[in-house]
Amino acid sequence: MSDYQSDLKISDNILKQNAELYRKIRNTARFLLANIDGLENIVEVEKMGVLDRWIVAKAKRVFDEIEDSFKVYEFSKGLNKLNNFLVADLSGIYLDVCKDRLYCDDKNDIHRLASQSAMAMITKKLIGTLACILTYTMDELLDFAPKIIKGDAKDIFDFKRYELPNINSSINDDMFIEAKEKFSEIKDSLSKEKIIKSTLELEITTNSEEFLALDEVELSDWFLVS
Repeated sequence: MSDYQSDLKISDNILKQNAELYRKIRNTARFLLANIDGLENIVEVEKMGVLDRWIVAKAKRVFDEIEDSFKVYEFSKGLNKLNNFLVADLSGIYLDVCKDRLYCDDKNDIHRLASQSAMAMITKKLIGTLACILTYTMDELLDFAPKIIKGDAKDIFDFKRYELPNINSSINDDMFIEAKEKFSEIKDSLSKEKIIKSTLELEITTNSEEFLALDEVELSDWFLVS
């Protein structure tokens, strides 16, 4: 995590920051494994929802950038990209919007299976990418991982490298994330004024063609409204 091309510094605070990053990776992996449990087959990309395709496409771009950084020994740059993806996109948005379908939908519902599949694909890529750095942690993850993740691997040294597929996402990344952030600001102000307790009490209307072109269920999940 440190840029070895300049003088290295160490302090309790620096170690604490690194411990937080490690904890984030570990907790995200635990959440992924817990929710992949029970998945027998990865759903074809064509059957995935808009949000599932968006996060896999985003993960593909990020992990390609991470590997490009690793190839030229810019490890801190690669790990910073990983941290930003885990915090902002995966945990901050995708895993949050998926909770409803993961916990409430039928076990064999296509929305739930598609989300589990996207998580499985990202988990396989995460384990393969970090195996060279957090070897023991990735090995421990495999001990608890279902067969759909580890295949026939007995430990991390048998784990087969996995490549995420190229996917075209119909979501305008910047626009959708900005809209979500603006909506959160409105929600926070309504909560402070004690007008609402949850976004589920709100209804959204829009004349944006980009949003209206998407499935209503996917859009409701994106903004966490009913």
